[in-house]
Amino acid sequence: TPALSEAVHSRIESLRSAEYLMAGRAHGVAPWRLLWIHGVLAGCGRLIARQLVLCFTFFIAVETTLAYIGGFGAQEPTPSWGNMLAFEWGWSWTALAPAAALWITIASLTWIADGLREVAVD
Repeated sequence: TPALSEAVHSRIESLRSAEYLMAGRAHGVAPWRLLWIHGVLAGCGRLIARQLVLCFTFFIAVETTLAYIGGFGAQEPTPSWGNMLAFEWGWSWTALAPAAALWITIASLTWIADGLREVAVD
């Protein structure tokens, strides 16, 4: 996303004059290694992890929705929260378990992503 790429770019620009990167250049470490290992992974790892958690949350929601609609997501013999909700004709107590599991999973992943955002902003 553009916001993620701007955040990574600004973080790498701020790390450009860091002393450990200048020491690495002085010791002859390859520029790609300095950029990848020390710039992207160390400096922006939490930003990237946050984006991956949000993408995983999105994929869970989309797969469940497509399986609930039918014909697009996981097909009937494959267990899926969408299939479990779709084949409970009418609202019953048996539909509560997959709905609660889906809600808890998406809420906790969103909570983790918010925590990663707060840590990554420091």
